[in-house]
Amino acid sequence: TEVNRTLHRITLFLILIAAGGIAIAAGLGLVVARAALIPVRRLTATTEAVTETRDLSQRIETTSEDELGRLATSFNTMLAALEESDRAQRQLVADASHELRTPLMSVRGYADLFQYAAANAPEERDKHLARLRAEAARMGFLLDDLLLLARLDAAEVETPLRTAEVDLVELVEHAADAFRASHPDH
Repeated sequence: TEVNRTLHRITLFLILIAAGGIAIAAGLGLVVARAALIPVRRLTATTEAVTETRDLSQRIETTSEDELGRLATSFNTMLAALEESDRAQRQLVADASHELRTPLMSVRGYADLFQYAAANAPEERDKHLARLRAEAARMGFLLDDLLLLARLDAAEVETPLRTAEVDLVELVEHAADAFRASHPDH
């Protein structure tokens, strides 16, 4: 009886010690797992923030060279490439808007001049009609160029770009004529 009581006590102690050991191991495992998942949480938080705000300038701090560190570095590189692409796209839209605004204003100016010449100066009507057609053709060329740039950027066209000489005198004369058409008093 005495031996059985002692064995039951020892069994109870062993069960309590084993349960305590398991609880301590589980607690330490939880702490270690949470610490190991901090970089994953940072990566997730940054991706969610980028998705919500569309702010491509956000980056993830990387301090380690393990797999998660390499993943964060790759993610930062991808964000930088997307940011540059977005900047280039915005610049293209701004440039296209600027480039198309000039011939559009010229077309409007020449259309007004054509209307005025048709009523008051028929001898200049043909000159203004030719300028109107030239500006419309210029807008068409600009749109074709924009389409070509978009295709080149998307790698749909494999033709290399060619360079050509430009007659600056002719270019300046054309710009001056276009300016005179929309601002005849200057």
